[in-house]
Amino acid sequence: MAARKRPQTKETAEQTPAQTSRIERRAPKPEELNPEQRAFFDMLSDEQKEKFLTQVLPPVVIDVGARDAKKQALQSTVDVLDRIIEKATERKAHLGDLIKGLDDGLDPSSIDLRKEATMPDVDGVKITLIKGPRGGRKGEPSLPLAG
Repeated sequence: MAARKRPQTKETAEQTPAQTSRIERRAPKPEELNPEQRAFFDMLSDEQKEKFLTQVLPPVVIDVGARDAKKQALQSTVDVLDRIIEKATERKAHLGDLIKGLDDGLDPSSIDLRKEATMPDVDGVKITLIKGPRGGRKGEPSLPLAG
């Protein structure tokens, strides 16, 4: 019996080979066995265990396209977090310099808190500082906006 071909749609016709799902197969790992398989596996010799995993059990099928897409999404998030950390570290150092300047006699009117008491700009991210009422609630910092 011949396998039925999937009708080609506009979506599938426009996909490049890189966009279609690629599949890899590998032998299952012992920790992936179900309880019955694991009980049988544990009774085997080391040589038989390898054959059981590679020749008896069906291979584990991995959708490489889905895996790579998720890896890329996770890496993008890591990259954004790295940029946030970098900008936050720069902002922290700048604010520390302002605090030291105030301790050393810097004129307080030279500091615009509307500008300085904000979160750093990071491409692709909006960071919002939630401010409590003037004087702050118990346990919350007070960030007055008037200089």
